[in-house]
Amino acid sequence: MSHNNPFIHGNPVSPEQFIGRDTEVRRIVGRILTGQSTAITGSPRSGKTSILQYLIAPEKKTILYGDDEAEQLIFSYVDAGTLESEIGLTQFWAIVLKPFKKLLLTKHANSALSQTFQAFEKNGFLQEDEFEELVAKIQQIGWRFVVLLDEFEFLLHHPNLNSVKFFGTLRKRFSLSKGAFVLVTTASISRQQLNQNTQELNPTGSPYFNFIEEVILGTLSNTQIDELLYRNNDDFTKDDRRFIKSIARGHPYHLQLAASILWEIYEVSDEDDPLKRQKRVKQRFYEEIKKQSLINTVLRHLKRYQLFLKSIDFGIFFDIDKVENSKFYRIIAVVSVVLGIVAAILAFV
Repeated sequence: MSHNNPFIHGNPVSPEQFIGRDTEVRRIVGRILTGQSTAITGSPRSGKTSILQYLIAPEKKTILYGDDEAEQLIFSYVDAGTLESEIGLTQFWAIVLKPFKKLLLTKHANSALSQTFQAFEKNGFLQEDEFEELVAKIQQIGWRFVVLLDEFEFLLHHPNLNSVKFFGTLRKRFSLSKGAFVLVTTASISRQQLNQNTQELNPTGSPYFNFIEEVILGTLSNTQIDELLYRNNDDFTKDDRRFIKSIARGHPYHLQLAASILWEIYEVSDEDDPLKRQKRVKQRFYEEIKKQSLINTVLRHLKRYQLFLKSIDFGIFFDIDKVENSKFYRIIAVVSVVLGIVAAILAFV
């Protein structure tokens, strides 16, 4: 066997190692080329971020979109999970439009499009008439600006962006730009759940995300599983591969994890009994799945709790002039912080 474990798990798969999802990729690419937005949904670690990285990989651009179309596409990748709680609508669009601004400054600094963008930027990216003028100029030269917004569900808990103004602006700009602006999101919850979670913000209006078509990442097919297991390693026996399929059940991360564990056991052990090898793999596999599930849950709650804490002006709890019973509110503030820290610690234990 090779000295380097060929099975990657834990991080997104690189474009060179990306396997499967042919139908889903073709569908998303087709929607991008026709100016339509897409929501990629699926269970945690089902390959959502890997697909985004595959879609924007420079070495795959011509293969996916064709020579002429690839030249007209501008991509902007944003991880919603990394957006700070202080970010508002202006800062969000500044982050999203950063690749667009860079292109204008380097290649089209004195163009009419650049001047329109500068006016839009000067007013904090908030004026819809300026956005419409920007869209018109983009359409004239045939560009298409594609925003890939990863981990979209984090925005549902953001203190500033979880608002009527933000989601309404997002829907309006991407649905009415006539294909000049395209949105591709990923989320671990369905489009229906996204709509349900924002219904309170807009109880009488149409759902915010109905302009986005959902592409669900399910399990890999047997052909795709075989491609993964045979391409990365040809030393496993047929029984090894059957065993990996049986415990991973087609989930990409589970397949990579089980194969990686088995590969390591082959490397460090002289065990010839396949049943004993499989037992060891099973034990480590389920331990790792349980641990990762716990870690992911804790990290999600910590992120939401962090955003919540940052959204609170704790100064009010310590300002006697602002509240009549400052001592009572100080106690509430301190207890809230302590409970959050204790909950995080207990979750990791």
